[in-house]
Amino acid sequence: MNNSPDPFFATELATHPPHDLHNPLLQPHDLFPYNRLEAQHIIPAAEWLMEYVKSNLTELENLTEPPSWQNTMGRLEDVQAVIIRVSVPVYNVYSLHKTDELREPFVTFNQIMVKAGMILGQSKQLYALIKTLSQSAEYQNFSSAQQRTIKRFIQSQDLSGIHLKGESQKTFLTIVDKLSQLSISYSNNVVDSMKAYAHIITDAAELSGLPPKALSALSSQYTTETQQPSTPHQGPWLIKLDQNSVSSILKYCSNAALRQKIYQDSHHRTYHGSFDNTEIIHEILKLRHHQAQLLDFNCYADMALSTRMADSTAKVTNMHEQFLQAARPGLAQEHHLLTELKREHNNDPQAILEPWDISYYRDQYIRQEFNFDPSEIALYLPLDQVLTGMFEFFKEMFGVSFQLITPSPTADNSSTTTMMWHEDVQTYKIYDEHTQTAIATLFLDLYSRPGRKNPGAWMRGERPRRRNSLNQLELAVAHIACNFSPPTDDKPCLLEFDDLTTLFHEFGHALQQTLTTVEVAAVSGTNVGEWDVVELPSQFMEYWCYQQDILKRFAFHYKTKAPLPDKLFTRMIGAKNFGNAYHYSRQVALGMIDMKLHTLTENIDDAYTAYQEILSQIYPFQQPNEYQNKMLSFFSHIFAGGYSAGYYSYLWARIYSADAFAYFEEAGLNDLKQRQELGLKFKNTILALGGSEKPSEIYYKFRNSYEASPDALIRHEGLLTS
Repeated sequence: MNNSPDPFFATELATHPPHDLHNPLLQPHDLFPYNRLEAQHIIPAAEWLMEYVKSNLTELENLTEPPSWQNTMGRLEDVQAVIIRVSVPVYNVYSLHKTDELREPFVTFNQIMVKAGMILGQSKQLYALIKTLSQSAEYQNFSSAQQRTIKRFIQSQDLSGIHLKGESQKTFLTIVDKLSQLSISYSNNVVDSMKAYAHIITDAAELSGLPPKALSALSSQYTTETQQPSTPHQGPWLIKLDQNSVSSILKYCSNAALRQKIYQDSHHRTYHGSFDNTEIIHEILKLRHHQAQLLDFNCYADMALSTRMADSTAKVTNMHEQFLQAARPGLAQEHHLLTELKREHNNDPQAILEPWDISYYRDQYIRQEFNFDPSEIALYLPLDQVLTGMFEFFKEMFGVSFQLITPSPTADNSSTTTMMWHEDVQTYKIYDEHTQTAIATLFLDLYSRPGRKNPGAWMRGERPRRRNSLNQLELAVAHIACNFSPPTDDKPCLLEFDDLTTLFHEFGHALQQTLTTVEVAAVSGTNVGEWDVVELPSQFMEYWCYQQDILKRFAFHYKTKAPLPDKLFTRMIGAKNFGNAYHYSRQVALGMIDMKLHTLTENIDDAYTAYQEILSQIYPFQQPNEYQNKMLSFFSHIFAGGYSAGYYSYLWARIYSADAFAYFEEAGLNDLKQRQELGLKFKNTILALGGSEKPSEIYYKFRNSYEASPDALIRHEGLLTS
């Protein structure tokens, strides 16, 4: 598939010609050619973009005609589209395939981007124009998407300090700039600490209990890092502090000393030493509090929640308390069972369950009580097979198909499969089955690259669906990034069940980004103003992983092609809920510390002690240690990932996602016709409408209810209420 020019961006470039015509960031590609991006392109592109923003803002501020959608909000959408064209490829590469050459130019690039955003966000003339537009007679004839865009712009401007004057405004802008820099420093420390760490093991006995897949990954990691030979069975093996390595050791390794070391090293990797985030944490918190005070909020949480569905700290607190109450009986029971199992295994009636024991003994309990080995499932979940079956399910459920774009050499070498940042990336076109037309493009980058690629999993919209000023419909472009263990010479990528739910989760985000029908970028796809419901589609998709008829589409042994045995599925379902009380207690603990740190009005200089107090409250049976609370030093969600005073939203949205899935249960999960009808209803409301209406209104259109009951989630997760 050729990478045809982008007419809209070509028009914008023609009116604001760049100095360097060979800079790929300043060329009108439909899909960005990542393989051509070099460090030297980044800063010049940012400088051009700054001039572009200033020029367009001047034109907007000097508007002599009455404000209309086309000449104000619509034009601003076009400017934002150009910002996205230039900036998102840089942010994508920096998170997906970071190189040392990118470090310094990226910092400068980001600083320029922040300043460009502040210039747009601090234009009093533009603010006044759009306020006037919101009060005009024309406004009443705007679509819901247009009205929501205008309302959200005004609200965003209010929160950007547009009304501030003199020193207050200067201080506010300085804070915004400083927070951006601190966020990058925090994130760099997290990534660099993983890159710098290496624990080499030469004795296989130290890794006792690890499944072959994990041994292969650690062996491959050794070869990659040292350029020396290694085999999965004879080693050497290298452990880094990426999520896959740490979770494998903590879950499977019977060597308690190694579990303790990896747990402690991972929790201290950004606490003290070369990558210490402690001072950054406290500076971020103080600056956020000052920022909120300048806007007349009591604390940062009040400011953040002013744009959320859960619009008060009281609602968040009530939710946390409700789930603590639901989880507390099960938590005490789980802790007792795991403690007794450790004492039995170690022949020590006084043994204490430590934090590095929980995953291991939970896994051992599940194996013993339910005769279930989680690694058995992985043998039936090769990635390529899963993708094929998942796409079939999406076709049935939502009426869309995914077509893999295969390499096709062209004269200009612009095949989409040769344009990506790494050879592992796959490119898909998404088609509407009813009209047989392409509706979006999706990139998948699913394998881990420790030290190069940010940890975790995420979906990022490279481009939202929108109708531009040329009256052309621009189709959405999305990326899914995961950190699955890559294939080895003798095995394909085999997914743990948690990997499977992660994949479905991220596809939930991607489906909302790509299946939207909204044509205004600011409220298209995942641009949901009320951030705490953005996880609804993603968490909803996870529930389908537990439906046997869905698994039967792709769960076949990677060697024998035998289907997933019914008995194995039954044992897995039986084991599913054990440990959920611990899981939800931890989710609540993270949500509580996030809210506590962002509601403090003084003494914002001891985050670790604040978290320890919460941990002691939730886990009164565990002895405090000096490691658990240090996870704040790598808690990127709230210090570098956009979830500040918002981590609660995972639980908030999960209540809605469970309630939405309960709607399918009520209709009959085995009734294919009912499932398809509700699937299309979900597509045409939750997925299609994005942020074009209030989330409660959209949810009502789907579920016939404005609010979701927590009962379905408590039931699904096996939490005890008495």
